[in-house]
Amino acid sequence: MDIKNLLNNAFEVKEIKPGSLQIKTGAVLPNGKNLYCFIDKTPNGYIISDKKYVLKYMNDLYLLNANDVKNCITSVIQINKFKLVQGVLFSEIKAESEVVQKIFQYVMCVAQLINMYAFFDPPA
Repeated sequence: MDIKNLLNNAFEVKEIKPGSLQIKTGAVLPNGKNLYCFIDKTPNGYIISDKKYVLKYMNDLYLLNANDVKNCITSVIQINKFKLVQGVLFSEIKAESEVVQKIFQYVMCVAQLINMYAFFDPPA
């Protein structure tokens, strides 16, 4: 396979149910697992989310209740225009034309979150 074909196939999209998609982003976490996001249709557009995966992953790396970690998480999420509610990392998408850009924002946000150790002690 050549580079053009690899790039054209960077995302794998799977319809879970009508109005709900699972996207394999092409990014791989340090544990070797693929990074997925989910896009769900809403009455006002779409929601992109992680279905609680990122926080579960981070729980093995960080003391999530520590104030410095909470502050860093809050800053990263705000900078990337995401929200974190009940363990779900998500953002609203108003128009279909924003979907690809928001997937890339999601990948950048997750990368910053899982690599927060750059600001703290290295993970064990």
